[in-house]
Amino acid sequence: MITKSYKDLCIEIQLLELRVKDLKREYNFYASFIDTKPRGIRVSTTEGERVTSSKPYMNPEEAYRKCAEINALLIQYDELLTDKLTTKAEMEKGMEQLETLEGKINYYFHVKKMKLYEIAEELGYSYEWIREVKSRYERRQNNPQSTHKFCAKV
Repeated sequence: MITKSYKDLCIEIQLLELRVKDLKREYNFYASFIDTKPRGIRVSTTEGERVTSSKPYMNPEEAYRKCAEINALLIQYDELLTDKLTTKAEMEKGMEQLETLEGKINYYFHVKKMKLYEIAEELGYSYEWIREVKSRYERRQNNPQSTHKFCAKV
């Protein structure tokens, strides 16, 4: 159950990081409209009849409002992401202290990103045994009703 929660947390962190990256791009897009003078045009005034362009420009006040909305979202996402990264670090620290063989295997596999043969070498067991224990653990996680070999499925 712990490893599933850990993997889910890692996926949530990746998704939040993608969203933050997208919001930053959107922020930069709207921020480009805050300049009152269009880029590349050198005139002393930007009145409608003197400056013409094929590129439509957003009203600077509207662009500023959009940027403020995005900035508020970025602050919220930053707090959420910081909390999730702290939780991830705490989970990794706790998983490192697990003393069962299954716990150690899952720590090395999910946190340290080690292969099963590397885990076997690290812990001093055969590859086949490590693979068996990992497989047994995953079966139990996927089918929590059959935690005992004599339990009948309902």
